[in-house]
Amino acid sequence: MSRMERSRWLVLALLGCLLSPRGAAGAASVAPAFVRFGWVSPPLGSTTDAHVAEMAAAGLDLMLPADDDSGRVEDNRRRLDLAAAHGMRCLVFDQRLEAFLRWDVGSPEGRARLDSIVVDYRDHPGFFGYYLGDEPRAPWRLLHELGTALRDRDPAHPVWSDLLGRGSWPDTTSWLSYMRSYLDSVPARVLCANHYEFRVDGDLGTFFEHAAGMRALAAARGMPFWSVVLLVQHRGYREVTPGMLRWQVANLLAYGCRGIGYFTWWTPHRDTLWDWHDAVIRADGTRSPWYDVVSALDRDAGAAGSRLAAMRWVSTECTEPVPRGADRFHGGDWIAALDGRATVGRFVDVHGDPHLLIVNRDSLAARTLTLTLRGVASVSRLDPAVDAWMPQLLAPAGAAGDQRALRLRLDPGDFALVRLDGTRGEAITRVGPRLAVAEVPARGLVELVLARLDAGAALELFDATGRRLRSWRPPPGDGEVAWDGTRESGAAVPPGVYLARVRDGRGEARARVIWLGR
Repeated sequence: MSRMERSRWLVLALLGCLLSPRGAAGAASVAPAFVRFGWVSPPLGSTTDAHVAEMAAAGLDLMLPADDDSGRVEDNRRRLDLAAAHGMRCLVFDQRLEAFLRWDVGSPEGRARLDSIVVDYRDHPGFFGYYLGDEPRAPWRLLHELGTALRDRDPAHPVWSDLLGRGSWPDTTSWLSYMRSYLDSVPARVLCANHYEFRVDGDLGTFFEHAAGMRALAAARGMPFWSVVLLVQHRGYREVTPGMLRWQVANLLAYGCRGIGYFTWWTPHRDTLWDWHDAVIRADGTRSPWYDVVSALDRDAGAAGSRLAAMRWVSTECTEPVPRGADRFHGGDWIAALDGRATVGRFVDVHGDPHLLIVNRDSLAARTLTLTLRGVASVSRLDPAVDAWMPQLLAPAGAAGDQRALRLRLDPGDFALVRLDGTRGEAITRVGPRLAVAEVPARGLVELVLARLDAGAALELFDATGRRLRSWRPPPGDGEVAWDGTRESGAAVPPGVYLARVRDGRGEARARVIWLGR
């Protein structure tokens, strides 16, 4: 059994937690705004300055352990030194963690071992956090104990694990139950899970359920989310094209994803069970054609992702045909219409300027998407090659004097980040419904304040997983609706974070509800 296999077995048995962002006062987060990483890193014999420089040149920020990782301090320190020299950081697996299969975390032996592990890595500039494997399952008791103990010793560095994504579960309900139980039991700083959409026998059809579920869970817990995407062909999963790889990353960006991992970076050892094909780096250490593809994608995703990480996510919607798990596109203040098969993520920066992440949802063919924009003075598009905003040409659209068309020609699965200028003030507030929460957080009755509703408006309340709890049909105009913390059935819901949404024929508005209970 390889060291990585032992690590996986250890995690499935006991470990796999993330640390809380809270710890010692003033402890700083070590996470970059947007993270790119590959699973797995070069083998021990190939962990050289040249191969680490190769990773950094491709745009990766984070190194994971190797397939044959020894977990020895001397090997980990060598990888940390090389990573730091090239501006990268490492998730470190330490073989001494295996002792907790036998020892209690709070025993004298356990405390001494944890002290030693923390001292060996905590102050190294290349250290990101403590790697404990991937795809853990309940029970979570030891995960909580170990995570708490490491957080107390080193609050600045997370303990990290990659969770099972939607594709590993028979239905969304069981997956969300698994994810919620993990987050309820283990203090977490970032939520990461994998999802591999493209199987030999066809697409799973659950990619958007995964993305929307990750978005909702992470938002409810106040943390960023990362996702690992499919790159290498292997057992049960077919070969992807560059457009299919870009499609995965682009749609995750539209949901505000803050980290992308590629499965895999270095090709694992050949075997008949997994039937690994060439990853970014072949098993012999040479570059496959994927290296140039990933380098270009990392540049583009890094430029967009780092900007989106500093913004407030508003919504993500899809035009027809709407994928399972996605919200249907509705026009609003920023976009009157969108022609083409697209995903659109709406974001607002600290100055109040709206931004759109537009995705060509066709992963196999280039498409021209046409956006009809309302009340927009000008539009700029981010050019990742120079990392700068470039003015875009707008054409008149229809009879309405304040509407203009923006046409985007996008390659298969490609995306564009655009900034809408001149939309603040009257230009953006004169159309569409409005929704606000009178008191945040609220206890007892929650007062939802509505304005400028058109006939046929619908007000809905959702939990953090996107399940609808209540719905109302408010009359046109302005008004208020009181929510008493119950479902449609009259059953009470627990205190937590909820989403209110109002829609009419002209668009929609959303507001976050933080309910403290009765």
